[in-house]
Amino acid sequence: AGENTETLNPLGGMYTTPEIGATLEAAQQQFGVLQKAYRTAVASAKWSKTIASPVTHSVNLFGNIGFAWSNGHFDMSGPSPFKVLGANIDALNDVELQGHFDEMVKLGVIGQSPSLSEVRALFKDGNVEALLESRASASNITKRQKIANGVSKAKSGAESVYQMEDDVWKIFGFNNESSRYADALYGKKVNELTPSEREVVFEKSAENVKNTYANYSRAPQSVQKLRFLPIGNFVTFQAEAYRTQFNIFALAKAEISEGKRTNNPKLTQIGKNRMAGAVSYNLFRRSLVEGSAVMAGVGLTGALSGLSTEQEQTKKSDIQKFLPPWSTNSDVYYLDISPGNVQYIDANASDPFGNTSRIVNAFMNGDDLGESLANSLAEAVGPFADPEMVANTLNNVLNNKKSSGAPLTTPGMTDVDKGLAYANEFYDLFKPGLFNSVKTFRQSENKVRDGLLMMVGNRPYSVDINKQFGYKSYDLSKTIRDAEKEGNTDLYNESIKEMSELYMAAIRLGVPSKDLVENMKGITKDNRYKIRTGKYVR
Repeated sequence: AGENTETLNPLGGMYTTPEIGATLEAAQQQFGVLQKAYRTAVASAKWSKTIASPVTHSVNLFGNIGFAWSNGHFDMSGPSPFKVLGANIDALNDVELQGHFDEMVKLGVIGQSPSLSEVRALFKDGNVEALLESRASASNITKRQKIANGVSKAKSGAESVYQMEDDVWKIFGFNNESSRYADALYGKKVNELTPSEREVVFEKSAENVKNTYANYSRAPQSVQKLRFLPIGNFVTFQAEAYRTQFNIFALAKAEISEGKRTNNPKLTQIGKNRMAGAVSYNLFRRSLVEGSAVMAGVGLTGALSGLSTEQEQTKKSDIQKFLPPWSTNSDVYYLDISPGNVQYIDANASDPFGNTSRIVNAFMNGDDLGESLANSLAEAVGPFADPEMVANTLNNVLNNKKSSGAPLTTPGMTDVDKGLAYANEFYDLFKPGLFNSVKTFRQSENKVRDGLLMMVGNRPYSVDINKQFGYKSYDLSKTIRDAEKEGNTDLYNESIKEMSELYMAAIRLGVPSKDLVENMKGITKDNRYKIRTGKYVR
């Protein structure tokens, strides 16, 4: 191989026989094709769940309020972000606004959505962008190429809308920062600054926005490269959430210190306002979560759970047993709790700093210090270590299990039914988020409430306790049978105990005993008795 080769790196400059060399080259080419196909599949799945999802667009627009609020950005003066973006797409004919947009691009403030940039990078890795562009630009295009042209335009249009939803808040943040610093540094309004003063203020403001709002270009290369691996989903955004949350507090502290050192009370006040914004945002969110919990009868949560009654704590613990994995440690807004059913919103799903709350909750939910530390660490690294969605689907098919915990196929299914079940799993992977939103809305019993929630980026979930019990029972029944065959008393007792706790929790949540018993498929009559009575030690 040549010394400068990249395809066979790190074998550059080394020698081997022609036969081995040809085998290595063929293997590398095959791997390259598979690698590109995998990256294209990942990009397509992520695109369908974000850009092709109205709810995710709402999350992108309204979720970014968290960045603005946490920075204490409430000043509505300055060029309207919507008008600035409108001027860029020629919706408004305003040279000054167009110039402001160009300046934002030059300073690196806008055009840096972490989620969108990650998807675009994956498409680029898979050469899908180049393929669409080549088809779209051909002079003598066929019918198939016309379709590709239309797909390319539709894709670009949807991505532009997604990017603008992100840019609105960064322009808003820049306006706030430049107004603050123009006053703190020169005692002037932005439009009164000299060219040299304006340059100083704008550079400082751009730097602050890039450090306290999610920005793809500021994510470490090591994080960006995780998109190549079958782990993590939208890891760049989560890394940016951690980085910006730390930077907001660090910047506020630095501004307060620098203001005192230079005897500049205006700079000190900027830091205080930023600190107040970050604290008040978290307190406001916490108050909504606690208010929802109290109204639902589960008492206070998190660090305040000790103030709840024993009955309230039990109810909260019972519900947590049946929440889907992604909501186990989340802050929850309860919409309705009725016998056998819980409707809720995952408050952390639309919050840019939501995973920090999950880390804290995971720690609080542990039974002892060791478990608390392990759970919180798992939540912290989860976004970077959990299976990527394509890899997760492949894993589900191989292990015959859906992400919800339900079996993918069951005994007695025909080969055709099994094939359809596998095909449906892949369909769900690439199905546009729009379809899920429509399905959720059509099945909703309160369309006005849920429609409004979805419009502001909150997805309502409905948990059927009996159905979730059935999924968990299916897994535990296999464990119980294996433990009995192997004579593993400890595993047997542990599994019977877990099933018994699930059974009792479901009973307390209003599921009839006979329905739960019917769901204990594959469990012997004797074991069912132990589960129902709690007499599981033998």
